[in-house]
Amino acid sequence: MKGWWGICIILAAGVLLFSLSYYPNYFLGNELWGDFFEFVGTGLLVLGACLAARKLTRKSVALYFLYTGAACLAFARFIDFSFEIPAINAWPIVGREGFGNELAPRITENAGYICILLAFLALLREVTRLHDHLEQDNLRLKDLHDQGVFLTRVADMSAEAVFGCDRDGVIRTWNCGARALFDYAPEEAIGMPVARLFAEGAGRLPLMSRELAETCTPLRDIELAALTKSGRKFWTSASISTVSEDGGVPLGFSMVVRDIEARKEAERKLKHSHDMLASALHNAEVGMLIIDRKLELLAINPRLEDIAGGWVADFQSLRDACDRILDPQVQFLERLTKDVLDRGRPIEFRNLTIHRRHGGDLIWEIGSGYFGCRNDDGSFSPEKFTQNACDPQVKMIEIKLSQGAKPGHGGVLPGAKVTPEIAHARGIPVGVDCISPSSHSAFSTPLELMAFITRLRTLSGGKPTGFKLCIGHPWEWFAIVKAMLATGVTPDFIVVDGAEGGTGAAPVEFTNHVGSPLQEGLLLVHNTLRGVGLRERIRIGCAGKVISAFDITRMMALGADWCNSARGFMFALGCLQAQTCHTGNCPTGVTTQDPLRQQSLVVGDKTERIHSYHTMTLHALKELIQAAGLSHPGDLTAHHIVRRSSNGKVHSLAQSVLTQMHDGALLQTDLGGLPLIYRQSWPLARAESFMLQG
Repeated sequence: MKGWWGICIILAAGVLLFSLSYYPNYFLGNELWGDFFEFVGTGLLVLGACLAARKLTRKSVALYFLYTGAACLAFARFIDFSFEIPAINAWPIVGREGFGNELAPRITENAGYICILLAFLALLREVTRLHDHLEQDNLRLKDLHDQGVFLTRVADMSAEAVFGCDRDGVIRTWNCGARALFDYAPEEAIGMPVARLFAEGAGRLPLMSRELAETCTPLRDIELAALTKSGRKFWTSASISTVSEDGGVPLGFSMVVRDIEARKEAERKLKHSHDMLASALHNAEVGMLIIDRKLELLAINPRLEDIAGGWVADFQSLRDACDRILDPQVQFLERLTKDVLDRGRPIEFRNLTIHRRHGGDLIWEIGSGYFGCRNDDGSFSPEKFTQNACDPQVKMIEIKLSQGAKPGHGGVLPGAKVTPEIAHARGIPVGVDCISPSSHSAFSTPLELMAFITRLRTLSGGKPTGFKLCIGHPWEWFAIVKAMLATGVTPDFIVVDGAEGGTGAAPVEFTNHVGSPLQEGLLLVHNTLRGVGLRERIRIGCAGKVISAFDITRMMALGADWCNSARGFMFALGCLQAQTCHTGNCPTGVTTQDPLRQQSLVVGDKTERIHSYHTMTLHALKELIQAAGLSHPGDLTAHHIVRRSSNGKVHSLAQSVLTQMHDGALLQTDLGGLPLIYRQSWPLARAESFMLQG
């Protein structure tokens, strides 16, 4: 500071004298003293500037330019001052009459300004280089800071105590584990000798750190008695490693301390958790496995072995098994590594045929979309049909001609509801809208329908094959019957679907106004088959708001051999007819793929409800049959059911519905005694077309 005070005094004196130089020149008319003050003031200013520059910067080109410029300016002021001294007027260069006259001061002054400008430019260059170096240092320091923060966060994630100490054994940093273990606040521990944290063996730490610095060999599992802030003593296991600069010069050492008792307790808990996990893994109803990041298979439960179809010895055999049982569009290894190991996201792989694992009997219903037996263009695939139809679980093949909820109308399953399970079962792409046409592409006439039935029966190995329809125009149904007579081919069964049938995804106009009611449609089918002598060869099922035991009784009295029921089971499952089936927003979780909404469907509760509904309905049917004095539901006829008509009279169903047809009545040439529907429509129906003849 003393040097700077002197420089400040010199600069202040120079400014003062330089300012006083104007007074003699302009007010006293004495240029001698004015030039003298200007010369001395300039000399002091350039001297102070040079001394300040010398203290501020090291020797450089800018400093030499500054010295030269200062000397030139001071010399120019001296020459200017010498013009006022008569005794030296004749001197070369400096005198008024000497060599150079006024040229010398101008040259030296300009040279001084040029040198100062060059000094400024050189200084600017050095400042720019310094700025670049500072930016690089800032980036390096930022990287070091980020690395330090990262390492600190990583250290904080460790449950063990981690210290960073300098060469003297003084704590410079520590992690959350150390704070929790020793119970010191950060401001108390930072700067404290690490030896104060240990009771026995602490005196060896300086020796250990020096030995470590010399040999660079980490010290492992040193047992030391440690002390918490409150004085509690506990035994620890410590590991010490050296921390060095890039050049290898030791900066200090790091120390990892573990509570031996806590570690033993953690190992006991880990073993207990492992035993519990192994038990849960073994008893789980779903397939489970454990693998490490190296894709080494650590454990697998029996359920997954059942799904995989055999013993799984390693990861490769597991992957091969998953490639067989999972949807082909799911790349098992890719999903496992990317979603689980890299991104930490849980995934669920399902056996796409797991809904069939209990071996229940299946009736395969084949609609116009030919799901499960379709080519990529939506046409019928004999190869895929044969493969699936020969499955032992498939007991019957049912061709769906129409559906009571929307006869003559196709369907759309939105892409959002086409999950991998559905896509696998139907043979369609995942997430793409699935279109069901309004008519079949495999046949277009009644005769072709009979040929298709024969084809399916042959491809399936002789399994019962029939069709389902909702009666519309009576001549369409009569055309099918005439095709049976013309070809000699009959279905094994026919399911009559009533217009009462419904679905939340059907248009209201079709649900309420299209198709024949179940009772009329069932009786028409039953009577027609009796009229052509085919009733004993064909079994008849029915569906359409069949909910209670009495509904079953009434349908069987009209001619059904069995009843299908969906609505009652849906009610038992929790359906409240919100009519949002097609949106995926079912409030009770029945018809949705939304995992959150699916939680509304509690499987354990609903299974009991459905089982109870089925059991009690059959029990009520049994009691009704017994009350009628019959031994089997097949003994029911229309005479057993009576109802009150609109005029208040009570009639049996045999009297109030269509007349019961006699066997072979439609094969007679005279149809005069038959109901009007037969007299008008039967003659106009033909086996070659569903259209009305003439």
